[in-house]
Amino acid sequence: FVELGCQVAAELQCEVILIDCDCRIQRELRIAPGDEFPRHGCGGGGTCFKPYFVRAAELTEEGETLAGIVILTDLYGDEPDPASVEWPTLWVSISDREAASGRTINVKL
Repeated sequence: FVELGCQVAAELQCEVILIDCDCRIQRELRIAPGDEFPRHGCGGGGTCFKPYFVRAAELTEEGETLAGIVILTDLYGDEPDPASVEWPTLWVSISDREAASGRTINVKL
C-alpha cells in the first residue's frame, strides 16, 4: 500500500490526508507530493469505516476541498449507509469483497 499511496500522490500532484483507522481514527497525516508514506499503519482489527466519512465531513466544514476518498482495506468492517456517502469513494481491497458504495478495486499483494 505504501508504494500505491506514493504513486497516487505523485501522479495527481495533490496533498493526501492519510487517516489510519480501525474502530476509531488512530492517526492523521498530511502528505505532500514527493513526501514518503509511512511504512506501517496504526490500529489493528475491529474495523469500522464510518469514522473516515465523519472526518471527511469535518474537513469539508473546516474549508478543505476533498476530491474523493481512497480506502486501502480488506473490506472486513462496518460500512456506512451508501446513501450517506457524499464523496467519490474508491475502495482498494486485498480481499475479493465488494463495497456497498463507490467503486471497488481488488488487488493482490
